[in-house]
Amino acid sequence: MTLLQQISARLARVESRVGGGGGGGDDDDDSSGPKPQTVACDAFLSGEVAAFAAACDKIDASDMGANATAAYAAMRTFVDMASVCYKPTDMAELQGFAKGMIDQIRAAGDNKNKARRTPTEFHNNAFAEALTGSINWTLTSGMPGMPPPAKAIKESAIDGAMFYLNKVRKEYKGQADHDAWVKALLKMLNALMAYAKEWHKAGLTWSFKAQGAKPCSEYAGSAAPTAPAAKKTEAAPAPVAETKTDAKPKVNAMARGNLFAQIGKIDQSSGRTAGLKQVKKRCQW
Repeated sequence: MTLLQQISARLARVESRVGGGGGGGDDDDDSSGPKPQTVACDAFLSGEVAAFAAACDKIDASDMGANATAAYAAMRTFVDMASVCYKPTDMAELQGFAKGMIDQIRAAGDNKNKARRTPTEFHNNAFAEALTGSINWTLTSGMPGMPPPAKAIKESAIDGAMFYLNKVRKEYKGQADHDAWVKALLKMLNALMAYAKEWHKAGLTWSFKAQGAKPCSEYAGSAAPTAPAAKKTEAAPAPVAETKTDAKPKVNAMARGNLFAQIGKIDQSSGRTAGLKQVKKRCQW
C-alpha cells in the first residue's frame, strides 16, 4: 500500500507538470543530481580520458593530454546541459553553447601544425583527427545525411586516426611508451563509441520544454571540470523519460549550413574536418 501511494504521488506530480507546463520545484527528491548519461560521461572522463592523459605525459606530450581532458569535459557539460534543457532552435545560439568543444578542436588543430617535423608529429595528427571525429556528433547527429553517433565515432575518429597511428607504430616500433599511447587513444575512442551507443543511440537527446526543461541560457552548471575526476551536482528538473521528440524543431537551412561552415574551418591547414559530409537538401525544414 505504501508503494502504491508513492507511485500515485509521483504520477500526480508528473501530471501537474505536463498539464500546467510548470518547471517543477527544487524540493522534489527525484530532481537533484546529474542524469545517468552525465554520470556515465563522468566515468569516461575519470577512466579512459585520464589514462590517455597519463600516456601523453610519458611521451612528452602533456599539452595533448590537457587538450583531451578539456575537450571531453566540455562535451560532458554539453551533454549535461541537454539533459536538463530544451534544444535551441537557432543554430547560432547552439554553436555558442558548444564553444568549449569547438575551441578545443581548434586547439588540437593548432598543436598539430606546431608539431610538424617534431617527434610527436604523427601523434598530433592522429589525435586531431580523433578528437574532431569523436565530438562532432553532439552537434550534427540527427541531421539529414549524418550517421548515428556510434557509427560517426567509428568512421570519423577511429578509422580517421588509424593512418597516423600506424605511422606511430612503425616509427616507434618496440618502444613501450609510444605503444601504450596508441593503445590508450584507441581504448578511449572505443569507450566513447560504447557510451554513445548506450546513451545516445540516435543522437544527443535533449529535454522537453513541456515537461519542465529550461532554456540553455538558464543552465546552472559550472564550467567544465579541469580534472577528469571532478563531478557536478547541479540541480536538475523532475526526471523525464528519454523519448524521441514528437516534433522536430524548425531550423533555418542557412543556419544549418553556417554550423557546418563553423566546424569545417577549425583545421585551417588541411581545409577539411574529419567525419563531416556535405549535406544536400532532402526535406523541408
